[in-house]
Amino acid sequence: MAVDVAKLNRLPTSKQTLVGIPISLKELCSIKGYDATYGLIKRCNKPSHEDCCLLEVLRHEGAIPFVLTATSQTCLSLSGINPVFGDMSNPHSSEHETGGSSSGEGVLLSLRGSPVGIGTDLAGSIRIPSVFCGLAGLKPTTNRISSKGLSPIGHKKSVLLRVSVGPMGRRVDDLAKLMRTLLTPKMFQMDPYVPPLLFNDMIYAGTDKPKLTIGYYTTLEDPLIITSVPSVRRIVNESVDILRQRGHILLPFHPPNIKWAYELSMKAISIDTKYNFQEALFAEPLNDHTKFIRLLISVPHWLKVMIDKLLSIIFGRPAAVTSFLDGPRGEAKTLNLISDIELYRHEFQRAMEEASDLDAIICPVFPFPAFPKSAKSMFVTPAIAYTVLFNMLDYPAGTVPMGYVNKEDVQNSKVMAEEYKKVGNRFLSEVFKYQETSEGLPVGVQIIGKPWQEERVLYIMKELETSRTLTE
Repeated sequence: MAVDVAKLNRLPTSKQTLVGIPISLKELCSIKGYDATYGLIKRCNKPSHEDCCLLEVLRHEGAIPFVLTATSQTCLSLSGINPVFGDMSNPHSSEHETGGSSSGEGVLLSLRGSPVGIGTDLAGSIRIPSVFCGLAGLKPTTNRISSKGLSPIGHKKSVLLRVSVGPMGRRVDDLAKLMRTLLTPKMFQMDPYVPPLLFNDMIYAGTDKPKLTIGYYTTLEDPLIITSVPSVRRIVNESVDILRQRGHILLPFHPPNIKWAYELSMKAISIDTKYNFQEALFAEPLNDHTKFIRLLISVPHWLKVMIDKLLSIIFGRPAAVTSFLDGPRGEAKTLNLISDIELYRHEFQRAMEEASDLDAIICPVFPFPAFPKSAKSMFVTPAIAYTVLFNMLDYPAGTVPMGYVNKEDVQNSKVMAEEYKKVGNRFLSEVFKYQETSEGLPVGVQIIGKPWQEERVLYIMKELETSRTLTE
């Protein structure tokens, strides 16, 4: 290894992207001789037999992978609870959650325990910890970075939603450097299913198209989806103003048929995770979040319909999504779901074209900042509608921190919580009440690009980060 680094040090500086730089990796990134536990006791002392592809590429390029970071249990929870390594807390407030499932990466990077890291994202697992912990993160298009050799949770492979591997860090430039390091002939040789697309520095610098047409929305508008809180709306609007000042065209945009998109996404998660999830959790100590998800996935369809009706009456419509987590039974229904997802992808693409042929979208990462550890799962889990949409579409999506919750945000949330309570919407009233202790927590925005245009996403993220830094 020392000889390899010595050779790399003789390369031109422009090619020494991450030579000698320590890199942290989410535990799913297999390292020969080390466990990948998923926070499950049954997976302890069962080390991986070989290195994953991206680990070999990092070493080949001179980087130094030095630590594996813990995940939320089964990688399907928004909490930082891990029965194997211990529970994690948000670095900005020990009373709030880290987000999942790349929880350990979020905490370590935020506390400056690592310069840059790698996470994975199936429904928001890079973006949610990043925004909760005040970091930048990027979920690339599936297979822009190789997932070959990642440790699977079970024997049944995902069909409809596939994991994306991407960088997390404190600065957008660090994400770009990691992408540049990984997107090399070495990766393309090791995994021929990765398209041989080198990192495009011209697009990242914005020199190919410096002025973009960008759509934006501050909340997803449907009674079944959690509406965003004041701090999130404010930060999105401020970010929109920044991009306008930098010469970009910003236009309102509303994702089409969002209820259908949400239903398709949740059904895809259900069919992809149901059997592996139930098998993984057998005889394991469970927390409230994993208990809730197991319940949602395992109960029969007729009972889910009844639960939805009851929850809608008691709490309000955002609670009534249980039946969405009912994957299709039988080959015909599975094929129909695959077809419907493809139809929605075309519908979304058409909507972007009809809205002045948008280059990108800016929107909330999540409808609220990090939630309290005391929050009930039923009030926070449905919020993944904001992230899983872009896993289902397979669009690159990045998040960049843009500010913090202030006193006015907290007061506005308190007023809205009372208003929702008066009209009988107990669900949103509870969500907005969670904002009482949110002052000082980081808030970011999500940048969405077209498939394979990660550099464009990073360029917009860099534009925002630069403006934020100048005003601090």
